[in-house]
Amino acid sequence: MSGDYAAIVTTIVLAVLVVGSVQLYLLAQRELIPDPRFEASSAAELRIVESIREGNQPRAEDLATLHETTRVRVPLKMIPTSASAIVWGIVCFALIVVEIKVLRWVATANPGQAPELASLAFYVCAGSVTILAVEGLVRAMAPTLSIVVKSTKGMWSMSREERDQVKAALADYRAAQNPPPPAADQEQRSAEDPPES
Repeated sequence: MSGDYAAIVTTIVLAVLVVGSVQLYLLAQRELIPDPRFEASSAAELRIVESIREGNQPRAEDLATLHETTRVRVPLKMIPTSASAIVWGIVCFALIVVEIKVLRWVATANPGQAPELASLAFYVCAGSVTILAVEGLVRAMAPTLSIVVKSTKGMWSMSREERDQVKAALADYRAAQNPPPPAADQEQRSAEDPPES
């Protein structure tokens, strides 16, 4: 490890840490928006517990609210976003650890070579930049991939006869939209015939 390498690593770490922090903030903001149903569920549960402690029967409205809100499942859309948030949290933590270790190395009077620190910094920086690039590609490709998956599911659910019917209907539609051009001999005849008066 050298002073120049430490400066390069610090710059890369800080740049990726800024991007990672912004990504983590945006992902958390998107997913951690409080759902009013959970607030209603919490209030209903507290009223039910209070009723039971007093020896009373819980209100039907509170039980219905709790029943509806406990049946809410985690939407599948949250899984990729949550996974991204977890990955960015881990990446940010690793970047902070490397940054602190590099700064401690730089602050030492006679730091020495520290090959293990140089190696750790390299792998964390390379991994972080790779994750940054891969995540960008995945986000760019995700809408296209979901369209391909949906259309493929639709195609596989059709029988061969249904696909042939779709193709025939499309051919008929195209023929109706684009009438065939007049035949060449018909154009020539109309050019030779005198106009009718």
